[in-house]
Amino acid sequence: MAVAAALCALAALLLLFLNEAAMRLALIAAAVAGTYPLAKRFFPIPQLYLGVAFSFGIPMAFAAVLGEVPRLGWLFFAANMFWVVAYDTEYAMVDRNDDLKLGIRSSAIFFGRWDVAAVMACYVASSR
Repeated sequence: MAVAAALCALAALLLLFLNEAAMRLALIAAAVAGTYPLAKRFFPIPQLYLGVAFSFGIPMAFAAVLGEVPRLGWLFFAANMFWVVAYDTEYAMVDRNDDLKLGIRSSAIFFGRWDVAAVMACYVASSR
């Protein structure tokens, strides 16, 4: 725990080098990343939550350079988010039976018999 706290404190120092727009997004990203471990218990599609967490660096980079996030930055964010949902749903499909026994949620459970179609749709959405 001490190592994790020290690393978080060091990472927080990086905020000093960001402009205000990037700093605000970084705080939101930290909240999303910090709450992700709970997602499988409370969120019906935790892979979507993971996609948001993994993709948040994209709008942060745009904000750090431009001071704002243009439409293109949000499109890249969404594309990456769909890509994460697609690949992590494929992994979740293998664990579906164990997840059901443990009472945790996943996109494979949520999509049910439409899981392959949902993965394909997410890959298509990520490439648009």
